[in-house]
Parts: sequence; structure tokens; C-alpha cells
Amino acid sequence: MSPSINRALIEQSFKSKKYEDLLTARELQIANGIIEGLSYKMIAQKYTISLDTVRIYIKRIYRKLQINSKEN
Repeated sequence: MSPSINRALIEQSFKSKKYEDLLTARELQIANGIIEGLSYKMIAQKYTISLDTVRIYIKRIYRKLQINSKEN
């Protein structure tokens, strides 16, 4: 998915759900990084974690927010 689609999906989920209760503090940081328009690599650098770890968090965030595809 393109970065703009990622950002739009997460922003939409943040507006429509009680996301703070669903996500851990780190997941919220990662999600906010996406909303800010940061790339996965930039998020990894910002929080001093690996790119693979960012991808794992993104998958968890999508699952918790029930984002399955760009049609959501």
C-alpha cells in the first residue's frame, strides 16, 4: 500500500474508533509516525528500532484497527 493510503486508513480508524484503548504506547507512536507522513525507515530511526520491527508493529496496528485492505 502507498504511504498516502496507509496514512488515510489509520487517520480514518483513529477518528472512528476508541484507538487509545486498543493500541499499546509503542503502537500509538508508530501509528502517529504514519499519520505524520514518516516512512517506515524514518519511523525506525526515530524510535531506534529495526525496520522489521516497524513492519511487525504496523501489522499489529492494522489487525487491531481491523484494517484489512485499502477498501476499508
